[in-house]
Amino acid sequence: SVHDNMEDEILKLIPTGRVDSIQVVYNALSQSPKTNLFPLALKHNIGIIARVPLAYGALTGKFNKSTIFPQDDFRSRKYFAGHLEEVIAKVKIFKESVGSEDKQKLLSAALHFALNNEAVST
Repeated sequence: SVHDNMEDEILKLIPTGRVDSIQVVYNALSQSPKTNLFPLALKHNIGIIARVPLAYGALTGKFNKSTIFPQDDFRSRKYFAGHLEEVIAKVKIFKESVGSEDKQKLLSAALHFALNNEAVST
């Protein structure tokens, strides 16, 4: 399981044959792995596990500018800390591309997005 800042390390590891699968953050808001990692994984027959396909719940459309996460929720310190409004703006674009604000349709579209890339195994 790797984070965005570890992509260079995993790119070097893939050709060694010591990796069978990689779990990486990939969703409609975080698409950077598809540029370098996914093509190399396909070339070396490495499975990709899409981690956080709902962007920690953001792609369900349930958050707004007044959303407050409990202090013991990691999202209050990490993923949304200081840029919740930016994430909400990106989700607005996602909603427009889906053509709906219905949470079930957004959830389905988010999962479909993550699983639709040929490099993603699960």
